[in-house]
Amino acid sequence: MKIVNLTSHLITILDQNNNTVETIHPCGEVARVEYEAKVVDYLGAIPISTTNYKVSGLPKRRKNTIYIVSRKVFEACIAMNREDCYYPNQVVRDRAGNKIGCRSLGYK
Repeated sequence: MKIVNLTSHLITILDQNNNTVETIHPCGEVARVEYEAKVVDYLGAIPISTTNYKVSGLPKRRKNTIYIVSRKVFEACIAMNREDCYYPNQVVRDRAGNKIGCRSLGYK
């Protein structure tokens, strides 16, 4: 399985003892998402809206390939039925609060 990192960050997968299991470098391309909310109704004075997503920088599906994207891009990918996209999940931070890696890749 080929893993393509479409974020601008190094992805470090850590085990329970914070040892590095895998390091995935950015591929040089970054997937991004834009949101556009459209008011479709009102509940009294409260607008009710739908959200349309526009993702850029996400390649077409390729056999035996998954894409690591940001959580925001991932949420848009769900709406697009892209089951080949994953995101860094279970983020691990150091004592100062800096991200040092993640324990898994999130899916669905």
